[in-house]
Amino acid sequence: MIGPNEIARRLIASYRQFTDSLEPVHLESYFDPVAVDVLPRPWMVTDQSFRVALFDWPQLQYFTDPEEAQSAQAHLRRTRLYESIHCRNESEWQVQVARAMQAVIGHTVMVSAYQSTTRDQALPRHVDAWFNQVLQLEGTKRWTFDSDIVVMNPGDLLVVPTGAAHEVRAESDSLHVSFEVVDQAVVDGYLTTTTDSPPT
Repeated sequence: MIGPNEIARRLIASYRQFTDSLEPVHLESYFDPVAVDVLPRPWMVTDQSFRVALFDWPQLQYFTDPEEAQSAQAHLRRTRLYESIHCRNESEWQVQVARAMQAVIGHTVMVSAYQSTTRDQALPRHVDAWFNQVLQLEGTKRWTFDSDIVVMNPGDLLVVPTGAAHEVRAESDSLHVSFEVVDQAVVDGYLTTTTDSPPT
């Protein structure tokens, strides 16, 4: 079992090491695959107070009814997005990780989870407005960059610099968590120049 403090420590270390990188960095088995496999997924136990989104590129469709979301995903074959999971119960590990990171690096850390099946539509080429650290929890996912192709497996960490163009496709049923380090000035500037680049 791996705890929030250890996850935060490793993410802070990779942030410090690669924050100035212009290219994606794939850290294979950065976390023990067995340890990440048993991490709770509380955001996937949805209720009427928590929205789930499906990518219908470039838009998002939001659902608060879990059964409606399940039905829509079966019909649309789109990646399911659990947004703002850093804003949930403070006892949840991803909330504790985000807060610990923020305290050290001095930037807001948002957390999102992405659940895909092999039949879901790929997320087409786009760029994000923040520095992503992607932790693969389940399955495999292929990330295609201008200069590289990365296949993520459980326990892998992918560092995606701000503005690095990429496309994402699940190679098996897949779940990853994205820790997004946000510089508000970058976000403000980015949002004034584009309207169709959601995060991954």
